[in-house]
Amino acid sequence: MVQTHRGTFGAIAALVIGLVLLTPAGSVGRSSGADSRQASLPQQGAGPSPAPPTPLAVFAHLEHCWHLGLADSLILHLAPDEVRLSFWRMGPRDGAFDPSQAGYLLRDLFRFAPTDSFRFTAYEHDPSGDDLPRAVGHWFYQGTGGADREARVEIELTAHERGWLIRSIETERW
Repeated sequence: MVQTHRGTFGAIAALVIGLVLLTPAGSVGRSSGADSRQASLPQQGAGPSPAPPTPLAVFAHLEHCWHLGLADSLILHLAPDEVRLSFWRMGPRDGAFDPSQAGYLLRDLFRFAPTDSFRFTAYEHDPSGDDLPRAVGHWFYQGTGGADREARVEIELTAHERGWLIRSIETERW
């Protein structure tokens, strides 16, 4: 039995040493955040860049973030120039905000109305580009005094060089 383990260990060690010898110089031991971000960027001459996520893929990610109450992850998807926000019975009634103001308001929204669950129930996407992609979600959250509440959430995306970003978020009574 000891021979089997020793033989397996020797094979694994040989594999690891072989991989280290075949790995290009400079790519081993990267551990800082900047290096790992840089490592994920396409290298020049490495072929075409991957296609940006589709609106449905972006909506899937936004649904996941909203369901978990991850305001900071949602904020990463805000359009860089202006975001329209309208929160029913909480926050701004309706207005256009720059991304930092919108981020502040979204953080407050999730702080004062913690999410119990969130799920998109409808999607609209016109590939011809005549209408912007939008999704409607059902949001269950804790209201004032811990009361169970629900709201309809509509998110509209806009095309940007960084991909599909949030143009507007609107909540209203379900």
